Amino acid sequence: MNVFHRVAQRSMRANRMRTIVTIIGVILSAAMFTAVTTFATTLMTHLQRVTAYLDGAYYLGVHNVDADTLASMRADSDIEAFSAAEVLGYAEVTVNNAYKPYLYVEAIDAGFSDRMPVHLVEGRMPENGTELLIPDHLQAYSDAGTYLVGDTLTLELGDRYSGGWRLWQNNGFQPEGDESADPGLTDEPEQPEQLLARETRTYTIVGVYQRPNFEDYSAPGFSALTVQENEPQTGLYDVYLLLRDAKQETLDRVMARYSDAAEGGISMNWDYLRTQGNFRYGNYSRFLLMFVVIFVLLIMLGSVSLIYSAFSISVSERTRQFGLLASIGATRAQLRRTVYAEAGTVALIGIPLGLLAGCGGMWVTIRLLSPRISGLIGTREVAMRFAASPLTLLAAALIALATVFLSAQIPARRAMRISPIEAIRQSRDVRAAAKHGGSGRLSYRLFGLPGLLSSRYFHRSRKKYRATIFSLAMSVLLFVSASTYGMYLTESVTESVNLPPYDLSYSTGEGEKDVAMLPALRAADGVEKVWFASCDNGDYVLDRNEFASGYRNILEKSGAGTEKARSYSACYLDDETFNAILASIGMTRAEYDAAPGAIVCDHASVTYYDENNRLSYTGRVLNDGVTALRTFSADSLEDGSKYVYTAYEDGGYVSYYYNETKQTYQPRPASFGDGIAIVGRTETQLTNSGSDSLVLYYPFSMAKGIARNTGSLMLVTDDAKQAQKSLEEVVNASGETYTEGNLYDAREEYRDAENALIVVRVFAYGFITLMSLICVANVFNTTTTNVLLRRRDFAMLRSAGMTRGGLNRMICYECLLYGTRALLIGLPLSVALAFLMYRSASFIGASYFRLDWTAVIIASVMVFLVVFLSMMYAMRKIKRDNPVDALKNETT
Repeated sequence: MNVFHRVAQRSMRANRMRTIVTIIGVILSAAMFTAVTTFATTLMTHLQRVTAYLDGAYYLGVHNVDADTLASMRADSDIEAFSAAEVLGYAEVTVNNAYKPYLYVEAIDAGFSDRMPVHLVEGRMPENGTELLIPDHLQAYSDAGTYLVGDTLTLELGDRYSGGWRLWQNNGFQPEGDESADPGLTDEPEQPEQLLARETRTYTIVGVYQRPNFEDYSAPGFSALTVQENEPQTGLYDVYLLLRDAKQETLDRVMARYSDAAEGGISMNWDYLRTQGNFRYGNYSRFLLMFVVIFVLLIMLGSVSLIYSAFSISVSERTRQFGLLASIGATRAQLRRTVYAEAGTVALIGIPLGLLAGCGGMWVTIRLLSPRISGLIGTREVAMRFAASPLTLLAAALIALATVFLSAQIPARRAMRISPIEAIRQSRDVRAAAKHGGSGRLSYRLFGLPGLLSSRYFHRSRKKYRATIFSLAMSVLLFVSASTYGMYLTESVTESVNLPPYDLSYSTGEGEKDVAMLPALRAADGVEKVWFASCDNGDYVLDRNEFASGYRNILEKSGAGTEKARSYSACYLDDETFNAILASIGMTRAEYDAAPGAIVCDHASVTYYDENNRLSYTGRVLNDGVTALRTFSADSLEDGSKYVYTAYEDGGYVSYYYNETKQTYQPRPASFGDGIAIVGRTETQLTNSGSDSLVLYYPFSMAKGIARNTGSLMLVTDDAKQAQKSLEEVVNASGETYTEGNLYDAREEYRDAENALIVVRVFAYGFITLMSLICVANVFNTTTTNVLLRRRDFAMLRSAGMTRGGLNRMICYECLLYGTRALLIGLPLSVALAFLMYRSASFIGASYFRLDWTAVIIASVMVFLVVFLSMMYAMRKIKRDNPVDALKNETT
């Protein structure tokens, strides 16, 4: 150890409090960097595991290729690994699903179940080509007692054809064909399909597995799996590829290479690709990038402001020492290494402790939140586990190390530019100012002579105050910015949840019977409130000026346009509930019956996205003057085609009708119906309709057709178990049979939303807490050190006769000076950074820009409080000094 390192260590020992606080700052900084990197690693690892569990660990699905193509894939340098399933064919099965009449049998290779989402529900995996694994939804669509483990199936396996075209799993079942299809333009068949048998095979069912995600919901066959017994030589195969990287150019290259050979087409596993960094939509990648950049910048700002201020004060304090060393021959490089030795010592102690603290804190956080996070991200079957790789820890350590040396770089360079004579005289730190303006007179009137002396000292020694004010401003910036970002994250989660206004809903499928049960349910235990609603949908149009201005503006900005036909939901309520709504708007039932119409729940909460922005609106849809809605005729066509929706196309409205037999949509010029009269407005929400759908309330007596035979009972309760028990008793007593499948528990959705909010708040407020600790340490360090550096000044004032009261007034003035200037700098910077955070969160959540004013108020109060307490702590030490001893010390 050379003399300069010993000088650095002696200086650190002589200022233990500043050294300890600086080390604490480095520990917090390294801990936060570690928390960010390890959480990113943990989250990505969890997403990969969840996606692999649900969708499979592959990038591309290449369907129905021959054995020669399969051999080519084995030698393809772009393909890292793959799993293949030989297509054995379709077989007819007896199920209660008119559009899924087949069993689709595939023989999988040895690694298929490891790469693809094959999860056993019952039994075991097949071990040879005579054993079969069936999906659980085959049993759900079958009669009880059929397709059980241990049963033997004899299947006539074959291929589906229509008009000479072979059909695959991506071709839905077409018993009547599709008259509008053109084989030259589409893969859909022209003629009714038929199954041509090739061979007969017998299988034993040995297991049941969950419905796989590689089977589309429109697929005509239930995916059953057996085992490949021979090496691929003939036949066709579904192959699932994992490429050497997830770059789009690699995906495009491989797809182009095998597109002609894939008779069944190529699918992309976008969910898994996203976990590998390939985002289908740019808003997520922009959000994640800005999220990481903002968090890293916040941590670096807090860390640099704390560590920089410590080194800046240290260098300022030791300026005379550097001058003496330079006068006896020390070079600039040697003096710079003295500062770096101090920085290295702080980093050597603080960074390892910070890595341990960050890993420990994140491990505890993930351990506590894992049940909530696992339910939010994917499935509860895959628990989130803490994950930290050597690379992430190394990255955190290097960032923390760079932060420490960056913080020491500027003070070191500044010290090296001072000549020995200037350093010894300390002429750069104190300069006489020509004028002080009016600040001296104002401070004299408010605080007397001590205030005037503080004002003059500030103007003559600005550099000694600069680090303190900078630290305070950064503290305000960090606290307000972190709180604002937490607010945006919470809002993003909250807005993504559309909770219904009830806890439970139940339907017997017959509206009149549901309404008849209402009196018994209203008197039942556990039921606070219950009503009935049966809803039907339709479309309406209005002139541009009939929409509320805010709603109209967002429609036009988003490109949706006011000409588009918009949807409404006509809900028919039981009489007691409808009469309560009438009473809330000051209308009697007699008045309503004299002039019946719709009571409109006029409220919208909509979000639109374009390539760069997210547009949100919450508020009214209609202007006050709107008394009727123009609607379209919903009468069926002569061929039985039923009205579906109306769109604005080529300057006019076009209505689309669906023919169930032909499974085709038919466009027709739209015709307007009689319209809907609006007789009142309410803000009462009783249904979970679309976010921008108008809800029209009517009494149930006005319901016609399907509305009389549908609908649900909706219950509000604080005791869901008791309410469910009471509901079951009432349903059974009415002569109906209570069915669990007819019950919808909206509280499950609420629990997921609540878990999401808890997770966001834990991380947001955890981050805010750590940043607040850095801010407090920063302010304490700079303020106390700055006061302690003025021991000789205060000793001189005391020797000249200034009382302790006078010293206290000086401190109060300086607290006001520090806090005011820090807020003038920190708050505008907070606004700017908060806007950047809003731009980041707007890609997925935040609706409009605003500050967290609670955080602004807290930061403003805490600045003055922390400064005052820090200065009081330092002054207690100074007041215990002997003025003679303090004046004799050349340095402190």
